[in-house]
Amino acid sequence: MPHPVSSDNFPQLTVTEKDNNILIVYRWFAPWSVWSVVLGTGVLSYAFFIDQTLSDYTWRLLGHPQQGRWAWMGLAALWLAIQYVPLAHLLNRTAIRIRDDRLTVRHGPLPWPGGRTLPWNNIKQVYVKKNRNTRQIHSPYALHVACADRRDVRLAGGFANKDLPYFIRTKLAQHLAKRTVRD
Repeated sequence: MPHPVSSDNFPQLTVTEKDNNILIVYRWFAPWSVWSVVLGTGVLSYAFFIDQTLSDYTWRLLGHPQQGRWAWMGLAALWLAIQYVPLAHLLNRTAIRIRDDRLTVRHGPLPWPGGRTLPWNNIKQVYVKKNRNTRQIHSPYALHVACADRRDVRLAGGFANKDLPYFIRTKLAQHLAKRTVRD
């Protein structure tokens, strides 16, 4: 059984190395996501069930056998649309795995874009890139790889500070160096 190694500085990170394989799992958890889910649920509950303006209409719809089903589904869809990002930050994790000469990135358990699989021998460099986009001021750092075919591929992003992506980059670069020497 492989022994997981976690850095004391990064409790949300687990690194498991066995033979020529490596698994890096990063939990997205952010304290703001708990408050956002609770607050968002409270605001929607207030708006649809307590506030006199909407609650009469909502209760009338929910009590109607035909339209009630659609009203519940509409409320659930609205709640999910508003709460999806906070729920993702509450539940999701990113797994970066190198196995059988493939680098695989997966985000879950809630679906999130950015999952990919790359041939390991096509990767020339692992690096951290700071996003200059002003809209992502709270999470400007992303982990990238430079491929032999001159592509720049983003593996994971949303890192608030540079220490964690640099730590992951160092682990992947060490693994890349081991694989290069072995080949």
